[in-house]
Amino acid sequence: QLPIFMVGAPLIGYGIDRLRVQKVLLLLGIIAFSLYSVPYLTLNSTRPLLPIFKKSSPLRSNQIRKYFSDRPDLYKDYAEIIAPFYKDQSVLRTDRLPQYFASNSSKFQDYLRVMEVVNRIETEVIGLHLGSNDWEYPIWVLANKHAFFGAPFFTHIEVVSSSGDLVVDGAVMPKYVISTKFQNNGLIENENYFVVIDTPSITLLER
Repeated sequence: QLPIFMVGAPLIGYGIDRLRVQKVLLLLGIIAFSLYSVPYLTLNSTRPLLPIFKKSSPLRSNQIRKYFSDRPDLYKDYAEIIAPFYKDQSVLRTDRLPQYFASNSSKFQDYLRVMEVVNRIETEVIGLHLGSNDWEYPIWVLANKHAFFGAPFFTHIEVVSSSGDLVVDGAVMPKYVISTKFQNNGLIENENYFVVIDTPSITLLER
């Protein structure tokens, strides 16, 4: 999206400049759009540019608690870990890695623990056994494979969508599989995998 915004900005500016209206109306329009952007920069509960509310403010704390709606017990346990997401922080000075988890802070430690083990494994291929809407991108990030280069090579297994037609018949199941929670029962029962490390969100399996 960022390249689109960068290319679009001068085009929009040129278009505004070519409008046959009074300059004062153009100025008022620019001011209005600038003011309209302020809440998104300052009231953003996960990635604020300039946070203006403290942790105690319901405008921020309630938003953070929402991400723990399915596991309220974890909110207290991970209070210190998630503090950077809402306590006097800005995207300008917050580490990049925590920002990936700004909207899914409850999964931060789960993914971190599993990928620390994965990064110590010497193997060329690791399977990904994920649901249709499961969170895959942090796996690539934590494996330092942003540009898809280097080992291990990640491959999806047991794909049930139409993309499953692209799987080569007779393909060998990888020795290691990263599986999201509640997706791995069949692998354990039918493919002789066992759990290497288990978390509430993600699991590493080996056969």
